[in-house]
Amino acid sequence: MRTCTPPNPARGTSRDGFTLVEILVVIAIIGVLVGLAVPALGIAFRSVKQRAISMECQTLANAIEQYRNKYDEYPPDGADSALLVRHLKKAFQHIAPTEIALITGSFPLPTGNPLVSSSSVSGAVMDPTEALVFFLGGFSDDPVFPLSGKDGPFYILDNSSPPVQVKSNHATASISSIQYNPDRKNALYEFKQGQLTLNATPAGLTVSTDDAINGGTVDLMPAYHPAGLEMPFVYFESRTYQQTTVANRFATTGNGIVFPYRSAQLNTKYSTDMTVPGRNKYYRFMNEKTFQIVSAGLDDHFGGESGLFYVYKPASATTSGTGPQSGDSINLATNAVGTYTRFKDSTGGTYQDDNVANFADGILADSLEN
Repeated sequence: MRTCTPPNPARGTSRDGFTLVEILVVIAIIGVLVGLAVPALGIAFRSVKQRAISMECQTLANAIEQYRNKYDEYPPDGADSALLVRHLKKAFQHIAPTEIALITGSFPLPTGNPLVSSSSVSGAVMDPTEALVFFLGGFSDDPVFPLSGKDGPFYILDNSSPPVQVKSNHATASISSIQYNPDRKNALYEFKQGQLTLNATPAGLTVSTDDAINGGTVDLMPAYHPAGLEMPFVYFESRTYQQTTVANRFATTGNGIVFPYRSAQLNTKYSTDMTVPGRNKYYRFMNEKTFQIVSAGLDDHFGGESGLFYVYKPASATTSGTGPQSGDSINLATNAVGTYTRFKDSTGGTYQDDNVANFADGILADSLEN
């Protein structure tokens, strides 16, 4: 016969759950951990996005090298109309004159049809953001009509219903519109459609909205920007880094100006030559024989301003007190290092800190001394 043992009061009673004090302690600990983790996650996320822009910049640079291998020279950046025409005639030896007219603006356009805009640089045909897309996006296999032929950059449509693509030597009276072709073939770089500045207005035209960035209106050629940002990648080709009296540039409305960056290397032959060409040659350019690609970075602001050029010098090559340092501004009117250092503008802004370029490993701020 089994007997029941009465409970021992000294052992206490079991309990279910936590006390209020314990719950509050746990919540406080979680709050502290979250407070520590969120800034770290934000920094890590920003670093990942910056690295993605840098990688895309380098991939674009690789595509430009492929272009050079295919066509024997780097693509022009649009700053010199004569240079661009010579290049097209060299790359496409049988190109029709009307194809050249599509780029130079001499092609008779239907009323209200925008074609290709120029930058503010004298003699420019297209700005240095549009040139990047134009030359890397692919051309038609048609040797006579590489621009308006099948799969080329442009569609030329007639007045039939529905409109039909025609050759660019078609009678101009029957042309209804000229549009950008978002489905180009033979591309050296696969531009993501969502990162091209394309719109379907006005009047149903496939046009670009990139010129709204620099105070203009819509036109035909799009620019290309990093995902989630507005400011596009800018391409400068060495032959037009500096024109005789005007610096090549890409100016925006409210988001700064970007010029080709200078290096800290001096050409002492021109140290006392105060003519404009001489001043332009005193501070050598970065990638002085090739090209530069620049992004405004995560702040969507290039940070430059008129009259100032900036020096880039890798941190590994920087020695304090020996000439211009990375981030120094240069006044080309005097060949002197300016008063704005560490990529700061005249207001003290550090917008250039997170700019990305194909000659830099990471953001420009990484080249600054601590």
